[in-house]
Amino acid sequence: MSVLSESMEPAIKKGDMVFVHNMSNEPFREGEVVLFKVDGFEHPIVHRVIKVYEHRDTGEIRILTKGDNNSMDDRFLYASGQLWLQPHDIIGRVAGYLPYAGWPGVFISEAYKLKAPYFLMYIKLVKVDFRSLKTDLMSTLKMSISNQSCV
Repeated sequence: MSVLSESMEPAIKKGDMVFVHNMSNEPFREGEVVLFKVDGFEHPIVHRVIKVYEHRDTGEIRILTKGDNNSMDDRFLYASGQLWLQPHDIIGRVAGYLPYAGWPGVFISEAYKLKAPYFLMYIKLVKVDFRSLKTDLMSTLKMSISNQSCV
């Protein structure tokens, strides 16, 4: 997966590609880097686990994350009212990364964000042109058919 922001620098840079694996049997540890999904975000997030809390009575695991380059933890990123991640929010653990290999993904993501409104406007214009082209084509075909029947 391509890293789309600078939030994990200097450890992992924007444009690096991370390799993720799922080790659901092993407990989460502070300091490991995980990939997680948050409701309302299009792309998963790669950040470091800074705290793991296990509820004494229920055994429920709660996880708090933070980007290395961010000044505060990720609670502001989590879904409304959510203060911790739970294991089912974690997609996997980062096993390694390849510097610069994710730049094509970054370019596509950023180009889509910047150009999407223009692309949609272009599609609408092309659609209008197709309608007028269809009308012209139908008129031409009708004329052609009527000319052939007169011969």
